[in-house]
Amino acid sequence: QALPTGGLAELAAALAGGAMPRIHFVDLTRNGIGDGGVAALADAIRGGALPQLQTLYLYNNRVGSAGLAALVDALCASGCRLEKLYVDNNQVGEAGVAALVRAVEG
Repeated sequence: QALPTGGLAELAAALAGGAMPRIHFVDLTRNGIGDGGVAALADAIRGGALPQLQTLYLYNNRVGSAGLAALVDALCASGCRLEKLYVDNNQVGEAGVAALVRAVEG
């Protein structure tokens, strides 16, 4: 079932408040998540949420380059050791791919 409008922002706020600190796997597939939702998740991660995250599914949403770049920056800044990131079937353009490549190479 898809998250309701604003649902990812509410989830991100809960995560930022310390909810589920040991979670390793998050699947947000097919939730209509756009750059704003991913930015909220990125802010939570940058603030220390999901420190043990290893796998993140964002498949088949509306994530664009700005959202992916914000997420990648947050993951790098937080020291998160993400092993798998699935962003297939989104709206990521060249700028988003370039941000991801820089993170992987850096």
